[in-house]
Amino acid sequence: LDAANLIEEADALGIVSRTSQTSDARQFHPLLRDFLLRQLGQRFSGEVLRSMHARVARTAAAIDPLVACHHYIEAGETAEAMKALAMSAMLTMGSGRWGTAAELIGRLQDAPADPVVAAIQARRLLEDGDVSSAATILEGIDVSGQPPAARAVFRHTKLSLGWRSRDSAGLFATLREIEEDK
Repeated sequence: LDAANLIEEADALGIVSRTSQTSDARQFHPLLRDFLLRQLGQRFSGEVLRSMHARVARTAAAIDPLVACHHYIEAGETAEAMKALAMSAMLTMGSGRWGTAAELIGRLQDAPADPVVAAIQARRLLEDGDVSSAATILEGIDVSGQPPAARAVFRHTKLSLGWRSRDSAGLFATLREIEEDK
């Protein structure tokens, strides 16, 4: 049997499941995952486990930055975790994985925030109906030196904030920023 067949068989048995309907990525059943994590913790030292997490993070970075972020956090590499979280913006925005991203952001309180991460935090607050906290997070952040995708994500969040808060001045100011961005 090849790996694909083994994965399909594990899926049929309920040992793994797709992470979403449109994804080929799989995840372990939570009970199996918890058991395996306990086994790893009993067999390997903290240093070895951190090294494993770092290797998984580097491998996952190009495929799923949110998964990479989790593993960088577990490896104790918070700067790399913040970079991965910032790289996840398009995935987070497009897939609605706010809960996962918000949890990871919560675990990175000591790392300097990236503007994209601030936009993810604000987006989560907007989704929760906390418009004033979202506005506070976005206030005064300069994205002029950020890559185009980061500026787009940040400004999209500012547009949503302007719409939800009925702040037409802020909404139109953000539209002007977008128009003037070369």
